[in-house]
Amino acid sequence: MLVGKKKRAVARVILSRGNGVFWVNNKDIKDYFSKENDRIVSRETLSILSISKVFNVRSFVKGGGLSSQAYAIRSALCKGIQENYIRSRFILKPLKYLRRDCKIKERKKTGKPKARKSFQFSKR
Repeated sequence: MLVGKKKRAVARVILSRGNGVFWVNNKDIKDYFSKENDRIVSRETLSILSISKVFNVRSFVKGGGLSSQAYAIRSALCKGIQENYIRSRFILKPLKYLRRDCKIKERKKTGKPKARKSFQFSKR
């Protein structure tokens, strides 16, 4: 089981040899992701390496929004394919697909309404 993360989204992906079936949370990818862009991002790794019809992908995603979930799936797929196909690393690394996106929510500070927002300042 491969794990990929983006912001608060965590994707667990199972890769198996097959004919290219893609499931997300026990639903077909077309039923789960309504936006075409999210479907493209999820399958991007397989299409770049021309192995979209070689593997069946079952992914279980929770947390975050749909777009972040798509990127988390892509991250997990990159990790798994890199383990199976060593030469894929040379293709995926320049595209920066093997990196973890480090943008996460900043914590709220005491004495402020949000992480960086301040209360209105009065000079007099």
